[in-house]
Amino acid sequence: MSVLILEELTIVTPLGVKFRDESTNAIVSDDLVVTLHPEGAPERKTRGVINRSGVFVFRNLPGMREVEQGAGDEAFWATHPPQFGFVLEVTDRAARFLPYAFALQLPARRLLTLPTASPFEPTDALPLFSAPSREAVEAMAIIRMELVDSVNHEPAAWALVEATTERTTTRGLADERGRLMIAVPYPPPHIVLGSLPSADPAWSVDIAIRYARRAPVPTRPDFEDVLTQPIASTTTATLHFGQELQLAPIPITPAGSPP
Repeated sequence: MSVLILEELTIVTPLGVKFRDESTNAIVSDDLVVTLHPEGAPERKTRGVINRSGVFVFRNLPGMREVEQGAGDEAFWATHPPQFGFVLEVTDRAARFLPYAFALQLPARRLLTLPTASPFEPTDALPLFSAPSREAVEAMAIIRMELVDSVNHEPAAWALVEATTERTTTRGLADERGRLMIAVPYPPPHIVLGSLPSADPAWSVDIAIRYARRAPVPTRPDFEDVLTQPIASTTTATLHFGQELQLAPIPITPAGSPP
C-alpha cells in the first residue's frame, strides 16, 4: 500500500541550549528562566520551553518566521548562516546560580556552546556558576572567597576563579559584591603502602583569578566578557576534608593597571 504525501511541514528551532552545574556537572533545567530578545529590544522577550532532554528551545522569535518555516536540510543551513543578533538571559528562581546574559547570532544549527573567544574547552552545555548564598553541596568541598579590587577600593565584581586540584579544575564566579562560592570534588586521599590513612586528609588547591574592572558594574554580567577576563592573580591554599576553605578578602590588581 502506497502513501500519498500531499504536504510536508517542517519546523526549524532557531536555538537550543542546555545548562550544566559547573560544580557537579549535572544538567539543570528546574527553576531556570531562560529568555531571548533581539539586540536592543529587551521588551520583546521570548521564554524558552524545556523539552524531554532538558534542552531549552525557542519558537516564534521576532523576525525569524522564514527561518522557523524552513526545510532544515543541508541546503537550508548553507543559505541561512547565523546573522540575527539576539541576547540570551538566564536567571535561577531558586537563587542557586548567578544570572548572566549572552549575546549571540541566530539561527544556530546545533546546541549552543561556549563562545569561540573563550579560553576553555567547548561543551554542549553552558555552565551555571554557584551563587555565594547557595547551600553546601553534599559530599563536596566548599571554597568561599571575598575578592577586592585593590586599585579602585571596591568589590572585584564578576571575577572568574579557577580552582584546580589534582584531578579537576572547577570555575566559580564572584557576584557583584565580590563574593564567591565554589563546590569542588574531593581529590582521592593520599595513602602510602603500609601506613594508616591520615586523620586529617588535606590537598593543595591552585587558584587563578581572572578579573577586569567594569564601570558601572552590571547587575547581569555579559557571559563572553566574564569568560575572557585575563588572569589578574594566582595563589595556593590548602583544602582539608570536611572543612570549608574560607579565604580572607583577597586584594586583586585589575589587568592593565599600572604596577
